[in-house]
Amino acid sequence: MKTAATKAIIYDDQCPMCVAYTSGFVKWGVLKKENRVAFSTLHATGYTAQIDPDRSRREIPLVDLNGGKTLYGVDALLYLLSQRIPLIKTVGEWKPVYWFVNRIYRLVSFNRRVIVGSRFAATQVDCAPAYNVKYRILFLLFAALVAIGITALAGNALAEALAIPAAVSVRNALLVCGAGWVLQAAIAMLLLRGERRLEYLGHLAVLQIIGVFPLLLILFGSSAGSLTMLAIIAVAVSAALMTWQHFRRMKNNDFPVAWTIGWICSLAGTALLLVEVLY
Repeated sequence: MKTAATKAIIYDDQCPMCVAYTSGFVKWGVLKKENRVAFSTLHATGYTAQIDPDRSRREIPLVDLNGGKTLYGVDALLYLLSQRIPLIKTVGEWKPVYWFVNRIYRLVSFNRRVIVGSRFAATQVDCAPAYNVKYRILFLLFAALVAIGITALAGNALAEALAIPAAVSVRNALLVCGAGWVLQAAIAMLLLRGERRLEYLGHLAVLQIIGVFPLLLILFGSSAGSLTMLAIIAVAVSAALMTWQHFRRMKNNDFPVAWTIGWICSLAGTALLLVEVLY
């Protein structure tokens, strides 16, 4: 196994995702521990002149210690991964694959701070990705599609337990689970302005993804009784996770606690009303 001994990766040490995967490179043996450099300490190194300040905010840089070309983003990751699995670089550089992986990388990179939802302190080197409306909207659409898909699967699985046609069960599940999100998004669009508006919607998108995955438990039910029990457990787990995350995110990003209370009212109120009407 090779190690990128002549390369140093510069990572956002305030981003848990960046900390985790760069630490993984070290543990995997493809990067030396001393060649993992935090942006907050970059001013104390000689690497500043080797990176593009703007590009490095959206694509993680891999600096050549011998003064060679700096690699960014997907190219940097392919280089490191190929130290362990050479075929990855060959496949990854194939144009259709590279285009797709690069778009996924950008989607995550431009939204990484809203995905994490932590509080970020000011540092000498600002490595926060630039605000990008296009990739934020794409992220909102991605989250909505994931939520719709998993909710539809859960609704279809519950059809037998509820003794209703599958199409009706899927429709009802989407309405009960989705109406509150639409209402809360509409409230955010009305009350918030500029970047703050899409920042909050970004947090809602992450919560949607977090909230629907427990619904996959329903797919393991084998009878009406087990389906009902799994549905209750899944909804309880989903509600607990989302409420904790919403409160944490609002606190970390200086939103009033009223936003968490309003969100709970939007989701719970519309769900209870629609359950009464539809069932």
